[in-house]
Amino acid sequence: MPRYLFLIFFLLYSFAFSDSKKKENSFFGHWTLDIEKSLAANILPKNSINDFQNTSIYHKITFTKSGKYKEKFGDLITEGTWSRYKKDLAVARIETDEKIRARRDRLKRKLSNPKLTRYQKTRLEQKLYSLDRASVKSYNYKDGYVILNLKRQDKEIRLFFRKGI
Repeated sequence: MPRYLFLIFFLLYSFAFSDSKKKENSFFGHWTLDIEKSLAANILPKNSINDFQNTSIYHKITFTKSGKYKEKFGDLITEGTWSRYKKDLAVARIETDEKIRARRDRLKRKLSNPKLTRYQKTRLEQKLYSLDRASVKSYNYKDGYVILNLKRQDKEIRLFFRKGI
C-alpha cells in the first residue's frame, strides 16, 4: 500500500511541476537556400541578380537531433557538429571535417618553412586565420527562415534557408 501511495504522489508531483512548455528547437531538419529571398536581402547590381536567377544553385544544410551538421553546396559536402545557444541561435563547427583539417595541416607545414620571407609568412597566416573563421558558422532563426550571416572583407552577405522536405 505505501508503494502505491508513493507512486501516486510521485506522478502527481511530476505532473504538477513539469515544464508545460516544450523546449522547441526550430533548427532540426533539412534547409535549402531560398535564392529569391537571399537576393532581395543583399544589395547587388541588377545584372548579377539576373545571372544568379539563370543559374541553379544547390545549397542545403542539415541539423540533426544528435548534434551532427552537414552542408552540401553543389558537389562539396562538409560535416561537423552544431549546438543551439539561444532559442534562435545555432553555431555549427566544421573544423573536424577532413578537408578542413588537411588544409589547416598544409598551411601549418608551409608556415614552418624557415626560408619564407616575412610577406609570405604573413600571407599564410592570413589564410590560416580565414580558414579558422570560416570553420565556425552561426545561424539565426527568424520568421521561418534560418539565416547565415557571412562576413567577407568589406561586405556582409545574408543567406536565407527555408525548411526543406
